[in-house]
Amino acid sequence: MQSPDHPQEEAERLAALHRTELLDTPAEARFDRITRLAQAHFGVAICLVSLIDSTRQWFKSRQGLQACETPREISLCGHAILGDGIFEVADAAADARFADNPLVTGPPHIRFYAGAPGLMLGTHMDISERRGLESRLASEQQFLAQVLRTSVSAITVLDEAGVIVFANEAASRILSPERRNVVGRSYACADCRIMDLDGRLLASDQLPHAQLSRADAPIHDFRHMIEFDDGQRIILSVNGTRLEAKGGEGLRFVLSISDITAQVSTKRALGERSRQMRAIVDNILDAIVTIDAHGRIESFNPAAERMFGYSAAQVLGQNVAMLVPEPHKSRHDDYIAQYLKTHEAHVIGKGRELEGRRSDGDLFPLELRVSEFVRDGMTSFVGMMRDITERKAAEAQIHQLAFYDVLTGLPNRRLLVDRLGQTLAGFRRKHDCAALIFIDLDNFKTLNDSAGHDKGDELLKQTAQRLARCVRGGDTVARIGGDEFVVLVEELSADAAEAANQAEVIAEKVQRALNTAFTLDGVEHYSSGSIGVTLIDGDSTSIDVLLKQADLAMYEAKSAGNNSIRFFDPLMQVAVEERARLENELRRAMRNRELIPYFQMQVDADRRPVGAEILLRWQHPDLGLVSPATFIPLAEETGLIVPIGFDVFEAACLCLTRWGKHAATASLTLSVNVSVGQFRNDTLIERFAEILARTGANPARLKLEITESVLADDIAGVARKLDELKALGLHLSLDDFGTGFSSLSYLKNLPLDQIKIDQSFVRGILDAPKDAAIAQSVIALASAIGLEVVAEGVETESQRTALHDIGCRLFQGYLFGRPCALAEFETALGARLAPQT
Repeated sequence: MQSPDHPQEEAERLAALHRTELLDTPAEARFDRITRLAQAHFGVAICLVSLIDSTRQWFKSRQGLQACETPREISLCGHAILGDGIFEVADAAADARFADNPLVTGPPHIRFYAGAPGLMLGTHMDISERRGLESRLASEQQFLAQVLRTSVSAITVLDEAGVIVFANEAASRILSPERRNVVGRSYACADCRIMDLDGRLLASDQLPHAQLSRADAPIHDFRHMIEFDDGQRIILSVNGTRLEAKGGEGLRFVLSISDITAQVSTKRALGERSRQMRAIVDNILDAIVTIDAHGRIESFNPAAERMFGYSAAQVLGQNVAMLVPEPHKSRHDDYIAQYLKTHEAHVIGKGRELEGRRSDGDLFPLELRVSEFVRDGMTSFVGMMRDITERKAAEAQIHQLAFYDVLTGLPNRRLLVDRLGQTLAGFRRKHDCAALIFIDLDNFKTLNDSAGHDKGDELLKQTAQRLARCVRGGDTVARIGGDEFVVLVEELSADAAEAANQAEVIAEKVQRALNTAFTLDGVEHYSSGSIGVTLIDGDSTSIDVLLKQADLAMYEAKSAGNNSIRFFDPLMQVAVEERARLENELRRAMRNRELIPYFQMQVDADRRPVGAEILLRWQHPDLGLVSPATFIPLAEETGLIVPIGFDVFEAACLCLTRWGKHAATASLTLSVNVSVGQFRNDTLIERFAEILARTGANPARLKLEITESVLADDIAGVARKLDELKALGLHLSLDDFGTGFSSLSYLKNLPLDQIKIDQSFVRGILDAPKDAAIAQSVIALASAIGLEVVAEGVETESQRTALHDIGCRLFQGYLFGRPCALAEFETALGARLAPQT
């Protein structure tokens, strides 16, 4: 995926954007009106007003899209602002820059995109040149008003002074932001400015009615811009003609107005290659046909002439049934008669699609909306139509494309789910088993990273071909994303055991096919796949469950070391559900403060308390005390260890603050474990500093215990962060020294204050000479370089004595007290600190 670059004037652009004070503001009618009108007028799927911030694009107004923002790195609008003109992507799925963009591969599945700086964005949109209605309607005012009221075009009539003497609802919506009636107002109103498309004010003699007054010819597609006092700008296209009014009223100017704000942003970039996308957007309802109560055609405008291939002279007075094929042709008169008799409207006022018949006999799909009006006591009907031939063709094509993967040509997830549904439904008629085989290519990311995405794409295509050769014609091979494929094998044996054997044979065939060398651009490449299999029988009721079972089996195969086949075992599901249950309960425990700090005493050589290590216990309401061995690994895996760690740190600070108020406990220290996940958190230093400042705890009384796993990589980065922790006044302890990636360089180069001898060495100090030697060496080395040494896991007096004899002076373990809650710990602490009599 290609992320957008920044414009050269990025700083100035961002400053200007922030000066607008539009970011993260509530919805406003002036913007929503633009996107709603554009969406409704052109029948588009999505219309947006997008603001490109430093790291995101935020939508001030959106229609057809749930998300209120996306990262800038995946924003297509981020590319659009790099130029002055239209930025167009004809087919994002086929464009290498965007084919793997999440907005293309996932919702809202963008294919066509066009956008430009300062204008609205339309997706899935292809807007044909709007044609003005060429009215040949009769002169009667009532008939004209009825037709104009039902028109989707904005129609106004101006007098010689430019005052509006008539405006339909569409015109009022365009010319007044508040949708007020604009009759009686000047076209160049006081609260708006009329400009050309470059922003220059138009002189009075350049306005539409002024142009018409000077020439006999009508004006076509006169484009200009109106800016209202609230800052809203709209771009209009005007077609106009001059009429000589009767009764000495002077000239009248009829204007057909189109709001082309959205069109202008895309029209310049649309060309011949956008013809396919043009078909997915509704064309404007540009044909108008009126009929009387007997179905005879009374008017037939030029757009209808072009659509049906008849001239008006050929059809006037003829029955409108000539324009439609059977069965509508022979039933049309009955439709009208039934309506006039019952007034039950099945068509009137409702949009519908049907076939039209051209003069050469060709049939084509059209969209029709019929309205009724009464003139001189006689009922007539007006039909507004558009030719949707191209749209229908494109819809059929896109519907087909929606079910297949663009890269491999295989069915995609949607089609797989559809066929899975058919398979499950088929069990009602027959009882054959089926199987779902889930394949994930091993080490595919490594190939992409080392050889490039083009090689990865080629491997995916060749894999698709091999998988297709492994199954029968009636089976389904689908690519559901990335390097994941699913094979749906049907018509296996009705006996589950035999069906499992058949599925295994197919899975092994797939495995052999993937193990055979691939040739990628002349280079031999070996691949493999982790394969999960689940059987489908009459008890299978959920598509999601089946896919999850196959996925779990595949992960079990991957855990076994890749290139393996595993069948789904219900115990897998039990384990997953148990983990999910435990995670939910752990989250609840955090909210309910069920995670309780426990304290284990640390003493000196004279058995006097010098501090404690804070440990964590889960006081479960039903299970009682839950071991940290159960929930700490889950917390680390889910990332919950980070907030838990900060809570424990804060608890330690509050405890030290309270102890600091009493002379007997003011010198005690507390050791707090810092997990790998918490240590790598970007906010670690900031959060620790904030907690220390808020609680008033003395950082010199706090020791942060890190394990050697923290030091496994980026030792330079670890050293920098440790220096920052030291700068806060905190002391640092290396826990479990000697059990991991131990290196003497840690002791030399890292700002440590203490090391803790792991209890595994303490347990063997009496009867394992090597453990004793290691413990003695660590103590001697630490002493030589000025580090404290704490022996943890001391359980017997013999162990304490042996450690004391080799120089250890700080101890922790059951011999001096088990971990316990704060109240119990402080009681034991008080007993040890009390003067001995």
